[in-house]
Amino acid sequence: MISDIMKKYGLIESLYPVIRVVDPINKTVIDSYTKKGFEHGSEAHGHKCYNFWAKGNVCANCIAMRALNEKDSFVKLEFAKDSIFLVTALPITYNNQSYVLEFLKDVTNSGLVDTINFKGQAKLIKMLEAKNELLIQDPLTKSYNRRFIEERLPYEYILSSGDEKPFAIAMADIDFFKKVNDNYGHQAGDYILINFVKKISETIRSKTDWIARYGGEEFIIFFKNIELDEINMVMEKIRASIESNTFLYEDTPIKITSSFGVSFSNESSNFKNLIELADKRLYKAKETGRNKVIID
Repeated sequence: MISDIMKKYGLIESLYPVIRVVDPINKTVIDSYTKKGFEHGSEAHGHKCYNFWAKGNVCANCIAMRALNEKDSFVKLEFAKDSIFLVTALPITYNNQSYVLEFLKDVTNSGLVDTINFKGQAKLIKMLEAKNELLIQDPLTKSYNRRFIEERLPYEYILSSGDEKPFAIAMADIDFFKKVNDNYGHQAGDYILINFVKKISETIRSKTDWIARYGGEEFIIFFKNIELDEINMVMEKIRASIESNTFLYEDTPIKITSSFGVSFSNESSNFKNLIELADKRLYKAKETGRNKVIID
């Protein structure tokens, strides 16, 4: 497979020491090429694509998934084995199947990245992660953004298929948020959004769950491996914590409530349908009085 692709794209093997075909949904390497003598090597067929970076888990900033979704090429910087790599992801079709072609190039000493001010790997890795994190982060609330949702949920479906428990998503919305902006100003509204996220983040599990801004005052909360009785408990805890809290903006106390709609991964095989279902339940919560959680 890789030899056919390399013939199609010309002399790319002279430019990139590592070239691989990736299935971004399953996060696996379909085929790969490593230039002779290149010390870093690559992965064999079927290995997880993120193994190359020795992170132990999926990349939060997956440009392969972005390339597949948006049918465009993307680049990012990654760190592996004492080297900085420029990664280019290009969507391709092979035998009527969609894949992503990744080109990896060692740019440690190219001048592309200024490493002079970074003493040691830890600071360098942190710098690169911070740059990549900006692509999937909402600039105001520092939660994940909509791009992250669209890149991550398809992979979560794959993971959940082998688990005994499904995952759940909650669509969250601040009730009467326009009144906050009208009564206290847009800066106060921004303050509420930031601290709304912080309040929810304090309740969810930091290593498995996450929150992302879907748009405006709407957020999606992801819960990994969770059952109905568990989600009932945690959602009520989140709802009550928002209702009971007083948000203090420049000595002005502001009270808000929030509404939620929840759906489970086993209710649909399509993440967009899952979001729509959670959104319908959120709408029902708002239509029937707000400040409540609707799960079915």
